[in-house]
Amino acid sequence: MSGEIIMQEHCEDLSLGNDQIVWIADQAEKRVAAINTIMSTAIKMTTEKDWVKIGGNPYLMETGASKIARMFNISWQISPPAKEYEKDGSGHYMYRASGLFHFAGAEITAEGLRSTRDEFFIGSAGTEQSPKVQKKPQDVDERDVMQAAYTNCLNNGIKRVLPGLRNIDVKVLEGAGMDVSKIKEYDFNSGQQREMSGSAKDQKADIEKMLKAVYGDRWQEGLEKETAFTGRDGNEVPGKSDISKLTEKQILITHKKIKEKYDKWVNENGQPNDSKQADDGN
Repeated sequence: MSGEIIMQEHCEDLSLGNDQIVWIADQAEKRVAAINTIMSTAIKMTTEKDWVKIGGNPYLMETGASKIARMFNISWQISPPAKEYEKDGSGHYMYRASGLFHFAGAEITAEGLRSTRDEFFIGSAGTEQSPKVQKKPQDVDERDVMQAAYTNCLNNGIKRVLPGLRNIDVKVLEGAGMDVSKIKEYDFNSGQQREMSGSAKDQKADIEKMLKAVYGDRWQEGLEKETAFTGRDGNEVPGKSDISKLTEKQILITHKKIKEKYDKWVNENGQPNDSKQADDGN
């Protein structure tokens, strides 16, 4: 009996003649339209360079997320990613970042987590019939894992606070006028970018040239020194002595760092012989 009474009361509350229900429905339609507009506008704020494809799915990078955040006055506070070693003694570790995001009076929390077990960093294990050798945790660039955790937190926060930016597929980007063929793509086999841009190739050659000027025949040792850094746990993370192992992002960072040292070296020692000859030829 009580169940029938409750059913009748609910029916009366949801009656189409109830002005409040009509108002709620009207507001719901407006909210859906607003969310679609926000999503469309947000995507149009980005370019192909703000996205990457991982496993065939588009992933918004920090550059694109920052553009969207500025457009909609989103603010955030993200704590420095914290390193956590796995307890199995494998040497694998993860970085975890957490933050608060504010938009239109709302506040949400979000986390970003990346591990050296992620296929993007160590490659695919393959199948039982065709197994593949994965990278060891010490072969993964720790700076990449830490930055990926931060970026993952930033993306998660912006996507949570701005409804409609989740689960975007290639067709959505195409509908926004993007040429998805221009979006750089990564695979799980190597964790490396499939094709390096022309500017990155030029910078890589420039890095080698500057290192040879500053360090001479020991330029590879110089590269290892310049690409080493101190992790958040206070331990030194070894650099890379093989320039071919640098990712496009690492090339950008390394080029800027070595260029400063090279310019200082030139001020103290003058232009290298090959540069002087090139200048005389001009």
